[in-house]
Amino acid sequence: MKYSNIDYVAKLWKKRIKILKQMKGKIDKIPVDFRKDFTLKYFELPRQMREMMALLEHKVLMAS
Repeated sequence: MKYSNIDYVAKLWKKRIKILKQMKGKIDKIPVDFRKDFTLKYFELPRQMREMMALLEHKVLMAS
């Protein structure tokens, strides 16, 4: 099955959610004393991912 560019972007977006949930579960298993830096990075990551996805979506739409 061949994916269109938009389908590919949607698939990546869904995968992003799955990965973030997995990361959160792993971070929650780290002892509280060592968790702060990981938690800060975790909360920054979705913003960065949204920016990258928006750029990718823009490029896909421009190529269509």
